[in-house]
This record gives sequence, structure tokens and C-alpha cells, in this order.
Amino acid sequence: MEDFEAQVAKESSAYRRQVAGMLAIGYGYIFGAIILTVALIGGGVYIATLGGAALMLMIKTLKFTWPLLIVVPLLLRSIFVRVPPPEGRYLHGDEKERVLKFVEPIRQAAGGPEIHEVILDDELNAAVVQLPRFGLFGPTKNYLILGVPLLTMMSREETEAVIAHEFGHLSHAHGRLTVWTYRLRETLHRAITSMQSKAGLSWDNWAFKFFDWYYPKFDAVSFALCRQQEYEADRVAAKVVGSKAAASALQRLAYDQPRYSSYWNGVWESTRMLKSNAQITPWSRLASGLTRFADVHASVSSLQHALQRPSDNYDTHPSLSERLAALGEAASETIPNCQQNALDAIFGDTTDVILQRMDTEWQNASAEHWRQSHDSWAADIARLQVLASQGHLESEALSERARLHEQINGPQAALEDAKTLRDRHSDSSELNFHYGRLLLLSGEDASAAEPLTTAVSLDVTWYGDVENLLTWHEQKKGRQTLCATELLAQYRQPWEEVCRIANEERETVSVNDDFRQANLTAEECEHVTKVLAEKPELYAVWLLNKPVVHFPRDPVHLVVVDLDYFHDNVNANEDTYLANLRDELMQYLPGLGTVFVTSIKKHNNWHQPTEGIAPVYRSPAKRRTWWQRGLIGLAKRLGRIAAVLVGVVVLVLLLGDG
Repeated sequence: MEDFEAQVAKESSAYRRQVAGMLAIGYGYIFGAIILTVALIGGGVYIATLGGAALMLMIKTLKFTWPLLIVVPLLLRSIFVRVPPPEGRYLHGDEKERVLKFVEPIRQAAGGPEIHEVILDDELNAAVVQLPRFGLFGPTKNYLILGVPLLTMMSREETEAVIAHEFGHLSHAHGRLTVWTYRLRETLHRAITSMQSKAGLSWDNWAFKFFDWYYPKFDAVSFALCRQQEYEADRVAAKVVGSKAAASALQRLAYDQPRYSSYWNGVWESTRMLKSNAQITPWSRLASGLTRFADVHASVSSLQHALQRPSDNYDTHPSLSERLAALGEAASETIPNCQQNALDAIFGDTTDVILQRMDTEWQNASAEHWRQSHDSWAADIARLQVLASQGHLESEALSERARLHEQINGPQAALEDAKTLRDRHSDSSELNFHYGRLLLLSGEDASAAEPLTTAVSLDVTWYGDVENLLTWHEQKKGRQTLCATELLAQYRQPWEEVCRIANEERETVSVNDDFRQANLTAEECEHVTKVLAEKPELYAVWLLNKPVVHFPRDPVHLVVVDLDYFHDNVNANEDTYLANLRDELMQYLPGLGTVFVTSIKKHNNWHQPTEGIAPVYRSPAKRRTWWQRGLIGLAKRLGRIAAVLVGVVVLVLLLGDG
């Protein structure tokens, strides 16, 4: 990867020719395979009518070319996949015209494409998205997406720089090269994922070996191009609005992120006082709220952290410090608040109307969650009053009271109960850690050293939590913690060794592992059942826990599913389906930790871990028998074959008439 980036820096034009050559090879293979497959099928139909030696020759040829009959349908499906349009509020009429009027000079100066749709969303971002109308081909529809938080936090000039940067990705010849590179990357990724999920395919065949050779090299070459495009898009922004505005926009995103998060935390803290969110207007109050929740120390620390973060091989964006250096601008210690934000500059007197609509939508969407949060908060207050009225408490109840005190009244209110707990169980690493954490949050830095160090000495696995806590505290308060370096340095090497062993525990799961029933609450089980019941392709789902020795606070779970493989939702790509199912479950059950997912069919032995363990979900639908599933699969395959043959016959007839 570094070699390709060096080539870009030294001789960009030569490197682009190399990328263009790789694109020609990739697209040449795709269309060559499609043409060859059509020719083979058409020729096969013709030769089959001749019989004899010609038919035998065709059969021998198929011995080497049969993989194309699998590869080509996957390529076609990947090429013509329909990407859904971006989500958000689509602007029309006067509001859309105001945005286009604001954007048009930037677009012309940057050489960007015409904008067809303008979208407002609630993200701290902006983008210009191009979607081909026919998968890989055809004219594009261009969407300009503007995040209301970004427009509220940035000045007019900074917003112009962000939009010019996005247009820079799609302008001139280098933009077209990037677009075609991006499309080929996506097409190959989808096709290879589909092929890898096909059981029984031999990757020794020439048709598959091409991908083995081509894709890693193309991925590395195109990755370097994508990173170079970030620099070029930054240069376009600097050309349109100036390098200072471009640099300020890059740094503001890192600088203002803490106060944006603090603002929304403050909004949700209102649930403790208000049962309904009807009086809350978060979007109308956003501009003033960001000023109210400004924390200079947190913002400076966030900016410094972004400036210190190096580039890596997983992100096509260079680091912030490298982008500033390329612009020829020095990093700023603080970013001043803008006098007039871009939202007012664009929409003028209609800004309030837009924000009021967003408030109404937010109130409707979050009403139920708000009510539940308020009820939970009221229940916690009532429970704390009961516990506070009691004298001596057992350790479990005392721990609950400490937690509620911290949650409702702040960390200092929980110190007394936490100290009592620690004194009762001085050999508990967890209680020592939480007592030290509360001391640190209460501003008693020096006193926090002893319990935090004790926690690590009792159980070295707490080292990572203590280190993260101290780092966060330093960033938050803008000062170092007294107990940070010397007292904990001796435990770093043992902790790293434990981490290495723990990672090995979490790298794989096996049917021979001692799985147990996952410990879910009744509420979690009910929620999971509701989610899974909407998936008719699922017969049953098991959620199993793999016991681990190290870091049991970070559990390992295995999801085993019994699938209807002939259902359209599963399709041919089992791995992608299972990965999506895992992501969905982790979204609703964030405490699952490390999660693996597999199916009963995979390797034909994953039914063993589920023996004697009840599934978290079982479909009420009757499972199809093996012969029913076989008939359905055969019917679908025959239908596809018939469709291909009809197409070939029509093609042969048309060519014959010509």
C-alpha cells in the first residue's frame, strides 16, 4: 500500500495510467466472461442439433468453462444491483431553490455535476452522492446531502469548503476515474462474497484464480487512488474558498464534536423532569444549546487527539495532520464560534420553519422512548428514596444505592456507599476500581491512585479500564492525573500478555467448546422474539455463551440458526445473510460482546452445541421436509435455466434474421 502511495506522490499521471490499466483488465474480464458465456450457450444449442463429434467436443469444452456458468450470473447480479436512494428530508420549491442558489457558484468553480435532489438530514456531515440509474451503467442521479448539525456549527465559508470538497471528488477526468474505480470495487466485492458463500466451488479453476490474483492487487492500487483523491478534493476546496477556510472546516468537525454530544446528552437528561417531550424543541434550540454546552478543554483535547491520530490502511481518508500539511496550513489550538452559521446564510427567514418541522418529526419519533425513559427515571428515584430511608444495607442493596446515587445525584453522592462497599470487600478488584473511578470523577485525583492501583494489582485485567479512565479524564479536564504513569507502569507487560491470551480465546469458536445457555432477561427475550418473528426464513435461533477465562466482562456468544435456504431473503449468499443477522442482533443486544454466527447446515455439525439448550426463538411455521425443499430448489433452478435458454434462442433467431 505504501509503495502505491509513493508512486502517486512522485508521478500521479503514470499512476493513473496504471489504475486505468487495472480497470481495463477488470472490466475486460467481466464483459469478456459475459460474452464468452453467451457464445458458449448459443454455440451449445447449435452444436447439440448437430450431434456426433461436435457434441463430444462441446462436452469436453464445458469441462474447463463450466465455472463461467456460475461466475457470470453472480457478476450480472452484482453489476445491476439497485442501490436505494439516500434517506432524509427531500427539499422542494423555495427551500430547494435557496440551496441550489447557494451551491451553484461552488459547483461551477469546482467543476462538479448538476444536482438533482437536495436532502437535509440530522447527521454531522455533508455529501454529494451519485447513483447510476442501471446499476453499473447509465446516467446518474446526483444527490446533495446536508446535515443540519453541520450547517448549524459551521460558518458560510467553512460549509462552502465542505461542499467544494465533495464536488472535488466528482469533477474533471480524475473524478470519472474514481467513480469507475469505486463501482468496480463494489461489483467485485459483491461477486466474490457471493462466490465464497457457494458451497462446493473449487477455487483451483482458472475462472476463480483470476479473482485471487486480481482483486488484492486492484484493491491496493485503488485504495491509494482513493486516498490521493482526498488530497485533490481538499485542493479543490482551497481553490474555491481558500486554504484557511478549508483547514478550519476540517478542524471544526473534531473540535465541535464534544459539545454536540453534550448537547444531546443534555436534551435526554430532560426526561427526569418532563414526562412528555412535547415541550422540547431540540433543533430550534441547537445553535444556542451548542454555545451553552461548550467545553473548551474537551474540544481542545478532541482536536489534539484527531491531530495526533496517524493514517492507517483501513481508512481511505488521510490523517487530519497530513491533510492540513498538504493545504499548507498550521493546526489551530482553538476554533472560534462563527458569527453567522451556514443554516441562516442559506435559508434566511425560512430557517425557523425548517427547524420547527424537524422538531415536530423528532417529537413524534421519540415520544415513546422519551416516555419510557421518564418512567424508568421516576422508578429509579422512588427506589433510591426507599433505600435511602433504610439504615444498614446488605452489600447488594448498598451497591444498588451507590449506582442510583451516581446516576441521579452525581458521583460525589455515591462516594460514601462506594467506600463502605470497598472496606467490606477490600479484596474485590471491581469494588476498588469503582471507588477509585468515583474519586476521580469527584475531582479527588490523588486519592483515586490507591484504589485504582489496588484494583489492577488484584486483577491485572482491570489495567485497560483504568488506563482508558485516566486517558478520558485527562482529555476531559485538560490535565494529567497524578496516579497515571508511575504506579501502573509495572502492570502493563502482564496485561499485554493477558490480552494476547484473551484474544486467542475470542478468535474462533468450535463445536467442541463448552457452550451454555445465554443469560438474557425476559424483556430481552421478548424483544429478540419480536425481531426474529419478522423473518419467515428462520425456523429456529439459538443464542449460546462460550465461557472465557480472561475478561469475562467481555463475553463471547455464538448464534446458531436453522434456515430455510430456499427462501428469497437468504438467497445464495449465506455468509452475508448471517453477518447481517448478527449485526441486527448486536444492535438490539449491545451487551453480547464478541459474536459469532453460523447455521445448522454449515459443516453439518453445528447442531451438536444446541443439544439440550432451548432456542431463543422457534418459528410457529412447520419446517419443510427435505423433499419439499429439494423440489422448490429444483423448480427455481429449472426456471432460471429456461429463462436463459429462451434468451439465447431469441438471440440466435435475431442474429439469423440479420
